[in-house]
Amino acid sequence: MAVSVVIIAKNEAHAIERCINSALQLTDNVLVIDTGSTDNTAALAATAGAKVVHSAWLGYGNTRNWGAPQAKYAWILSLDADETISPELAREIKQLPLNDNNVVYKIKRQNFFRQKKIRFGAWKNDQVLRLYNRNSTGWNQAPVHEDIELQNMQVTLLQQYIHHYTAKDFYSFIQKNLAYAQLSANKYAAAGKKAGTLKMYFSPLFNFLQGYVFRLGFLDGVEGWYIAKGNAFYTFMKYALLKEASANKEHT
Repeated sequence: MAVSVVIIAKNEAHAIERCINSALQLTDNVLVIDTGSTDNTAALAATAGAKVVHSAWLGYGNTRNWGAPQAKYAWILSLDADETISPELAREIKQLPLNDNNVVYKIKRQNFFRQKKIRFGAWKNDQVLRLYNRNSTGWNQAPVHEDIELQNMQVTLLQQYIHHYTAKDFYSFIQKNLAYAQLSANKYAAAGKKAGTLKMYFSPLFNFLQGYVFRLGFLDGVEGWYIAKGNAFYTFMKYALLKEASANKEHT
């Protein structure tokens, strides 16, 4: 059973060819959804062998759902542009029967930071739902950390890996965390949640200790330190932005 690979991309000229080349190990159908790139992402994707379609940014889940019907095959493997399919994963997926449309496949993800493989900390044992049949399910509408809808679905874990090159340096990691913090704060604010001062200060501390100490992030060296600090920063900013949004709402 054939699989299409669907990739969301915006200003990913530095990564899109690597992502597409890995996908071509698995399929003859790679679809790139360009959501407003101002660099040459779309041109590079087309040259690399992908079909490129253009969409306004609809949110993570909605953008993935918009693209899925435009893929050639009903079975969809969803990727981000900073991810690649390992050769071992491509072989594993090719061997799947894919004869049950009510199965969603969870895939292990090996994270890299500044090109270093991360073995410990908060990113250890990372797993993501990515392979599904579009005729049976799709993505939820969460503004950040979206997932595949699992009602009446069975989840099967694959053994091989997606490789995730999450950040080339600490600056880009902080930028990404700040963007995610804003999305998370917006999500919580829309749900009527509030952040107390104690939570704003102590949750980041607990997050740091959990990743760096309890999950042995320090064994990843300086990269482990950067990741733990960056994740704590994300947690602080998420609650700080939520607290600010709540205060602004009370004064309007």
